[in-house]
Amino acid sequence: MGSEKRAAYGEQTVSAKEEAVLAPVEVELDFESHEYSREGKWVPGVSEIISGLNLVDASRFTEAARQRGTAIHAALEIHMGGGLNWATVDERIKGYVTAGVNLLNDAGIRMGPGTHIEQPLYHPLHGYAGCPDVVAAAFGDPTVLDFKSGGLGAAGLQTALYEMLARTAYPLRDPKAVRRRIAVQLFHDGRYKVRELSDGFDYSWALSAVSLYKEFILPRKRKGVNNGDGDRTLDS
Repeated sequence: MGSEKRAAYGEQTVSAKEEAVLAPVEVELDFESHEYSREGKWVPGVSEIISGLNLVDASRFTEAARQRGTAIHAALEIHMGGGLNWATVDERIKGYVTAGVNLLNDAGIRMGPGTHIEQPLYHPLHGYAGCPDVVAAAFGDPTVLDFKSGGLGAAGLQTALYEMLARTAYPLRDPKAVRRRIAVQLFHDGRYKVRELSDGFDYSWALSAVSLYKEFILPRKRKGVNNGDGDRTLDS
């Protein structure tokens, strides 16, 4: 099946026109635990879904890698707000942050109307939440952008989930329009590599992942047998 048919099939599957008219719903994010909640109920997040279904190699995502990624994202968010003091940036991540800044400049991403950084979003139809790194005009097109300081992981599926969130929270003028999805690999020496994610089947896989997680993993979390979470109130 050619790439055009694959993309078209994926767009039909997610019903872009219908999702674009859904009203956005507020969701809260606990930044320490990285857990989402809505009206006091726990909501599964994108990272939780991907890791819960073992869609990435967990051995590559160590605590050190997680802390590095968090620090890089925080520095880039501060930079976009205009307040980054480079003297405070840890030398161990300075190259990665430089790479991110270079990408933001090259892509023409600026703060202002239509640019959203690290905003927790909820999908009222599919019942999941996530926090896209950047939703903005990049390289001249409406884009969902995800920074990676390691491997790509499940970037196609991940950005498809983020794009659907952005579509409901920040509808484009054309209700059939779909944002570009880009993963940006940041390297320690200040370089970056843009990965365009255009496979329409990513959306089918993404929605399947949400359904599988909610059907098979959440019931175990309710019973507290998955990872010691105990009895929690969950959106289903």
